[in-house]
Amino acid sequence: MRLGANIEQPGLRRRRKTRKNRKLALILVVLIAAGAVISVSYFRTRTNSAAPATTYVSHVEKSAFTAEYPTQGTETSPNAITIDSSGNVWFALWNLSSIAELNPANGTIHEYHITGLKNGALVAWGIVVDNSRQVVWFPDLSSNSIWGFNMSSNKFLQYKIPTPNSFPFRLSLDKNHDVWFTELSAGKIGELTPNGTIAEYGVPQSGDTEPSGITVDSLGKIWFTLAGTDSIGYFYNGNFTIQNLTGIISTPVGIAVDSHENVWITQHGPSFISELNPEAHLIKTISTSNNSLTYSLPYFISVDSNDNIWFNEHQGNAMSEFIPSSSTLVEYFIPTRIVSEGNISYALTSALSNNGQPWYTELFTGKVGTVNITKDLGVGLKVVNYSGSSASVASGKQISLGLSVSSQSESVNLAGYVGNFTSQGNFTYSFTHNSGNGNFQSTITIHNAGAKPGVYLITITARTASLAVSKIIEITVP
Repeated sequence: MRLGANIEQPGLRRRRKTRKNRKLALILVVLIAAGAVISVSYFRTRTNSAAPATTYVSHVEKSAFTAEYPTQGTETSPNAITIDSSGNVWFALWNLSSIAELNPANGTIHEYHITGLKNGALVAWGIVVDNSRQVVWFPDLSSNSIWGFNMSSNKFLQYKIPTPNSFPFRLSLDKNHDVWFTELSAGKIGELTPNGTIAEYGVPQSGDTEPSGITVDSLGKIWFTLAGTDSIGYFYNGNFTIQNLTGIISTPVGIAVDSHENVWITQHGPSFISELNPEAHLIKTISTSNNSLTYSLPYFISVDSNDNIWFNEHQGNAMSEFIPSSSTLVEYFIPTRIVSEGNISYALTSALSNNGQPWYTELFTGKVGTVNITKDLGVGLKVVNYSGSSASVASGKQISLGLSVSSQSESVNLAGYVGNFTSQGNFTYSFTHNSGNGNFQSTITIHNAGAKPGVYLITITARTASLAVSKIIEITVP
């Protein structure tokens, strides 16, 4: 049985279909600080006998830039993924109610069935490894629990969440080995301590907040997204700080923090990623280019040790990297596609290893995959006469920029996008040559048909069958 009809929380699915009018890419945000309302419960750990392992070898399928590892069938529904300190990949298998461990070096997969859950019952959207304690943590919707799997004893541990039907969604670890998690249907974030205590903290915001992504920064702040109210926030020292970004962002889901304490989020509905500077209260928004089904729908996001930003596009069928230092976006297309499901594999979740290796799940194909990040892209794009500073384009005017394109083999198509809600239809793009093979020159002309004054980030893309390489430039409308 395929779970495609129920894999997304209804609120998120409903909200992505309509693009709202939004404001500028760079804007001040409003902060709301409030003390937490706390519910604390202690539950004895339910410990099962050691789970037997189902072991087999997955034969890797390689393409130009990806390596995909099939599980034992196409209907296993892998979702939620993480990598331990040894480089082994852990993920959930929904239709088998199991978690699995892949050793990429030899393709060996061990599957461990969760005692007490029937096949098809597991709904897990997040998974993390506490390497020092040798425990794999994951949430489950059906049992309303946080589960742990002891990697040494092969035993599962279950912690029931006090609030019924809370929909535990994503989770993260802090330096004290506390497991922090979002409760998407309950409007709370939760904390599971090593002694088995669960504390729940109600988000002090009205409406169906839908807490979604969660991460812990270097200061110990617990950052989270509120997809239902277009907000983000953090919990620190017993207090919430909420940033209501209604009118600025839409459907924030994934969240991560870089080494400079900048916060990165995915905007699931409009297919953007955004960077928030909490000190300056400024937001920069970048459009993805891979909108194969109108929306690419980026979901979850990670930051590597070089402050490069990785995220999965589940409808764009890509694993993507944004490199801030060069304003470059690279989207690696996943080769496996299911035609009857929109010609995608449904890459719903992703994660990075300690050394920056990206991994993703494919719910519709029964595979997990990774990207060859050391291989030469074979495609280059340079904006010839762009200095790096903002280019001014008044309403009713236009600007032309030279493009230098190189490709070792594949045909290249050019396109442009803007990372802003209000001006989706107010910028248009034309090229003297919009496609070509090998090395060629082109000129992009960006037309401003009435964009409001402000700063905009434009994505200029060179797309092949295997990947898309984009340069992000800044445009100012006076």
